[in-house]
Amino acid sequence: MFLMDVSKLFFPLIYLFATVLLSAQTGGPNGELGKRNQSPLLLQSMQKDSLYLWQEKVSLQLNDLVVQPKDHLFFKAYVLTGPKQLRVSASNVLKVELLDGAGKLVKHQYHKVTAGETAGSFEVPKQVKPGTYYVRAYTKWMLNYGPDKFALQPIEVTRTSTAANAKPYVQNELEFFPEGGALISGLTAKMAMTGLSRIQGQAKIIDQNGIEVANVTRYGEDFGTAIFVPNRDGQYAVVDATSQSFPLPEVQAIGYSLMSNNIGDDDSHVRIEVSPELRNEKIYLKGISNGITYFEKEIEFGTGLGIEVEIPKKGIPNGILELRLVDDFDQLWATRPVLIENNDFVIDMEAIETSAAGKAFKIKVTDNEGLPVETRLSLGVNAFENEGNDAMFSNNLRSDKFIKDLKVLTKGFLNEKVIATNDELPSEIYYDFQEGLEFYGQAYDLNNKLLSNTKIQLLVATEGDAIAKEAITDDSGMFKISNLQIEGEADIVFRTVAEETRGKMVKVIPFEFEVPPISESNTSKEQRLNARKRANYDRHVLNKEEAKRLIPLEGVTLKEEKIQKRSMPAVYGIKGRQGRVVVQDPKRPRLISELLLGIPGVIVSGDVNNPNVQLLSGSAGRIGSGSNSAGFSTLDQSGPLWVIDGFTIENSPFFSSGWGITANDIDRIEYIAPYNSDTSMWGTRGRWGVFLVYTRNGSEIDYWNRKQAQLTFQGYHNSIDFDTYRNELPNRKKENSRVLYWNPSLSTDENGEAIVRLNNVNATDKIKIEATAIRQDGKLGKRTKIF
Repeated sequence: MFLMDVSKLFFPLIYLFATVLLSAQTGGPNGELGKRNQSPLLLQSMQKDSLYLWQEKVSLQLNDLVVQPKDHLFFKAYVLTGPKQLRVSASNVLKVELLDGAGKLVKHQYHKVTAGETAGSFEVPKQVKPGTYYVRAYTKWMLNYGPDKFALQPIEVTRTSTAANAKPYVQNELEFFPEGGALISGLTAKMAMTGLSRIQGQAKIIDQNGIEVANVTRYGEDFGTAIFVPNRDGQYAVVDATSQSFPLPEVQAIGYSLMSNNIGDDDSHVRIEVSPELRNEKIYLKGISNGITYFEKEIEFGTGLGIEVEIPKKGIPNGILELRLVDDFDQLWATRPVLIENNDFVIDMEAIETSAAGKAFKIKVTDNEGLPVETRLSLGVNAFENEGNDAMFSNNLRSDKFIKDLKVLTKGFLNEKVIATNDELPSEIYYDFQEGLEFYGQAYDLNNKLLSNTKIQLLVATEGDAIAKEAITDDSGMFKISNLQIEGEADIVFRTVAEETRGKMVKVIPFEFEVPPISESNTSKEQRLNARKRANYDRHVLNKEEAKRLIPLEGVTLKEEKIQKRSMPAVYGIKGRQGRVVVQDPKRPRLISELLLGIPGVIVSGDVNNPNVQLLSGSAGRIGSGSNSAGFSTLDQSGPLWVIDGFTIENSPFFSSGWGITANDIDRIEYIAPYNSDTSMWGTRGRWGVFLVYTRNGSEIDYWNRKQAQLTFQGYHNSIDFDTYRNELPNRKKENSRVLYWNPSLSTDENGEAIVRLNNVNATDKIKIEATAIRQDGKLGKRTKIF
């Protein structure tokens, strides 16, 4: 007898979809149908219900947390929906990003979500510098809730060539996390901390008199804890063997302490202490997970100052349970996150073969009654290091639970997001569910004239198919194409209705959503609200407010073709110095203002086709100041001299469209600074510097214009599989790789078993195996084991 991981779940889906039936009848969570007959209050209430019941959460598993440039990082992502966290999703697209330590986008990909899961890989760019980076995953629907709800996993990029010396991710700064949120005078305090890699030797806590009050117990390279009772007037710090000192948070006069022992299988043991001044005040302990309050208990201290509370874990879903101490006015006095991992099935791992040829392991999955489970797991095998934070792991489940709890307390489990509660939900839906890939663009003709309220036709050419789509631009020339199902790269050609071929061509500037910050904690509530209000994309055609939320893609990938090009020769042999020459891209011409911005020190303002040009102080003096300096003829206009193909035009602080030159005509722009002796050729007229504008030969114009109506669209990412990737590695890199095995969809048989063979390890090598399985009904199993 066995349990099967069925692809269609009747009762869980009935629960999920029935709860939003009323919302679905109006066109779905973000539908338009029926809105006109609904009162604003009713509509807002329905949207909040949908935002609560359809919340999506991404659980992300990576094959490694330490990588080198040009390594491939593999991942498995589960999209969980609703308070029950079912592995079903109305979103069919997952965006995966690699961010640097400051939150700047390094690269991104889109992956198709099927049955609530997806897997893939990306190559770490060669040019990235060593340091901390983040892998982030989210759906478009999750943008409604803000970046704090996205899956976020820190990784470390290193240029170390051997796995033995590669260190897992550690914090760069020493941070303190008092259990319960604050140090309270006279109450027992458990202080968790991260960043201990900066500490030399044994660390301890001392008071303002230098007296030791507690030792710091270290776990791995980066984590630690200490227990002590602070005094009201005390000032405390962590010091190490070299007398480095790190001050602890300030001690509060009165309050509550909230501590939890979470290593039990069935219960979480909680201890609450209170200041004598608050002993008779009413206080309540709440447990909130996924927006639902699972318990609320009034705490009565009686004659004492401390009380023990047992919290049963059964019935609370997996994830973060937030313990809160609140008073009658719902004022928060203390809070403590607790990780709930009620494994619905057990993943056991057993070494069945060790020889000179390698090792073999049997993975067995059973339910809590010992019955075999037929399912799929994501499973990774890495070399185990006896140093760094790897040293914290063991095969003792209670010890591993303590380490996980310590990571939760120190915000180390960035993947485990708490689903928003009702009072944290946005008031409206600003982003819809994404059924397929989307394309946003702004349309121009080949003379850079904006195409407003114009029907645009897109011809999408993939390797095996051709797709035709239509869209209508809005007043600002913006348009949107939805539900594109494109694998890999595809060429898109843009056309419109016109009598001649030239008029049919449409040049499109692609746009994409701005990259959200890593966290919204540094932005004000008003800023977050305004950002969401600008992101209402329900309509087929974008309006001006919607367009503000999109940004042009400066680095859009155009079709690469090597074409011999005839260029206008430099005037009198004079050329702009290196860095002061900007060349037009004939495949996707930039606006004139964009070209001028490409010259160092140039400031551009005003109309994009008639831009005002100024230079930073020290680059070339003042340009376009509107006044003339003494000693120069007032007959000359203030501003740089413009020379087009060798013909002197005029001194002007503006590039003028009246000269008959468009961005399509330009081959390159060179700037000769006033301190350069070459400006003497133009006498005093070159006093402000000279812009040399060169146009393309007329014989090329028709050919290039046709290429302007085409670009390359990046569809769903075609990720390399792990076996292919490893087989293509050079032998030396393969031998030094930390990653030994990765399978995002390892299937167990009817006995709940699967065999994993490793032919690339020695008999004495220590390895770490991590496995995760989440079924569509939300049942979960996780296990990490060292061999």
